[in-house]
Amino acid sequence: MTNRRNNKASGTSAPKRPAQSPPSGNVQGQGSSASTPGPTSQPLTDNFAKRTRVSSEPVMDQDNILTPPAPQENTSTLSPPLVDTNASPSAPDSGTSHDDSQHSPSNSADKGKSVEISPPEPERAASPDTSTAAIQSSPLRFYAAAAPSTIEEFWTHFKTNHEACDATDQEFSSFSSYGSKATTQGSGDNKLIVVYFRSKPDMEKAIATPIASLHDLQFHEHDPSAKKADEQLCTLVVTDIPLFVTDAQLRGTFSRYGIVTHCRTRLSKLYHTAYIVFDSAASMDQFENTWAVLCTGYCLRVCPASHSPDQRAVKRAHVALLAGLPRGSVAADLSEIAEEVSAKSVNIPFSYNSYNPTL
Repeated sequence: MTNRRNNKASGTSAPKRPAQSPPSGNVQGQGSSASTPGPTSQPLTDNFAKRTRVSSEPVMDQDNILTPPAPQENTSTLSPPLVDTNASPSAPDSGTSHDDSQHSPSNSADKGKSVEISPPEPERAASPDTSTAAIQSSPLRFYAAAAPSTIEEFWTHFKTNHEACDATDQEFSSFSSYGSKATTQGSGDNKLIVVYFRSKPDMEKAIATPIASLHDLQFHEHDPSAKKADEQLCTLVVTDIPLFVTDAQLRGTFSRYGIVTHCRTRLSKLYHTAYIVFDSAASMDQFENTWAVLCTGYCLRVCPASHSPDQRAVKRAHVALLAGLPRGSVAADLSEIAEEVSAKSVNIPFSYNSYNPTL
């Protein structure tokens, strides 16, 4: 009876311990131990059974003898190999530098993937063709212009600007680089018909000889930027224009100072601002000392467009206020007072709600 209990106890306890941690004899690369059977010895279970049959000692003693190494010993046995002591002391440890992560034999596949997915940022560079493509996407324009006033009875053949531009488009449509539409600029004798080409050779062929279908109209190379610079020298900026003053009234007022070729206005809060273009820059000389012009009884401030911001600021630096004026007064009613005090301009502001003079 005692042997059966011992066998039962040994049968349940002995197999459980190896399941927690395998015997040291099954680990490859581990040295031999005292409890490890030799290559010619019988299996561990047979020896254990034989000993339990003949031994009269307590079972716990037999278990203590055959107990495999403690888990700490197995853990130390399964740990990675130690660092080679023959290596150079100055050699870096594995994984401590970027160079080791690329060339280390362990996890080389993973290291290679990480380098391919996220390459170093400095290696990313813009394509050298980016700036070239941006320049090519905006083609150049080569302009040409002709003055119809140089041809006698030109406007007897073409009644309107539209007819002259349509005839010009029909003539130049044979060039593949011709622009979409001819336009007119200026007025009177200064009127120009302006066209453009996207190819300079086509533009040079178009202006080589007079055009018979346009009554020998001759086109010449035209520079719009230079024309704008010349136009600015002939432009007068007019401010403080009441909203009820028309463009025709402005033309009539400033035609006393020269030939007005163009007049355009824009809204600026409670007033209009006008840009009066004269045919000659000589017309602008008289506005160096003239700061205001009367139009329909209202004082309009004037300043050449070529003046710098400092020159414009001087004209508003010294201001005096005059109060107690009769209702309905306008700037023309204060001309005598302006002469006595040597005032350069007079301005009576308008009310925002009623747009009546604020006195």
